[in-house]
This record gives sequence, C-alpha cells and structure tokens, in this order.
Amino acid sequence: LVAVKLFKDSASELARELRVYDALLGAPEDRPFLQVLDSDRHHAIPWLATRYIASGSVSRCVREGGPLPDVDFDAFSLQLGAGLCHMHSVGLLHLDVKPSNILWQPSDRRAYIIDMGAAEKFPVALDRSGSIAYYTPAYRPPELWQVPLRTLGADQSCPDARAV
Repeated sequence: LVAVKLFKDSASELARELRVYDALLGAPEDRPFLQVLDSDRHHAIPWLATRYIASGSVSRCVREGGPLPDVDFDAFSLQLGAGLCHMHSVGLLHLDVKPSNILWQPSDRRAYIIDMGAAEKFPVALDRSGSIAYYTPAYRPPELWQVPLRTLGADQSCPDARAV
C-alpha cells in the first residue's frame, strides 16, 4: 500500500518537499524518513507517494490508545532525535515537528517524520519584516525561539511544546 500526498495549491510546493527528501536520501536506514516512491509535478494536481503506515500519526495513536508505553516512548524518542540530528547534519530544520507530523508503527516500534514542506535550510532566511513564518507556532524549533514569527497555517493553538 502507498500513501499519496496531493499538492492542490502548486507544483512548487511539491518541488520544495522533494528537495528536502532528496537531501535525506543518504540517511541510514534506521532514520525515521519515508522514501518517496513516485511523484508527478506535471499532473493537474501534483502528488507524491510514500509507503503507507496504517497506524497513522503519533497524535492519532495517543488519542486512540493512550500514552505510549515506556519502551515505545524510548524507541520513539531515540528515532526522532536521530532523525532530527540527521536533518541538521545536512543543513535542514523541519520547522513543523509535532505529533500529527510523526507517524508511529507500534508493531515494529518505528517512527517516521513526515510533512517536509515546511523544512528550511539552516540558517533560515528571515522575511523583510525580520520574522519567519511557521505553520504551528507552538512547535517551532528552539534554534529559532528568539526570532519573531508570523503564522501561515490554520492551527493557531498553543499546546505545550513539550507534548512531542
């Protein structure tokens, strides 16, 4: 099975996300990234396909099953940390790491960081106002806590940033 992400607004969003996935191609297999199986920038609605993870996001898993058991949380935390370290090692910040952007497969205790569309090269370029745009302000990376922000997405809530 595959998961297909549609880019209804523009092919440039797909191109941006594919550049991030391309930068992660050399990641060791134990890193929490899904491989892009196929994509089409020229389709009427651009898309990309990855492996399908039936259990869904960490947010969904916790909502439906309660907190992760300690052994799962340990595996999840180590994988998430290793993945973010790898992203940083290739000069990228995700900028939207949150429970709904991390898939969790409990059967083999595997985490996968998804939604690379907000990722930026580090150091992140500020806009003309000296700020940076975030999709979910409560989950902005600590490297940028001192930078003024403006929001892009619909999620304006401010849950505890330590929830991840």
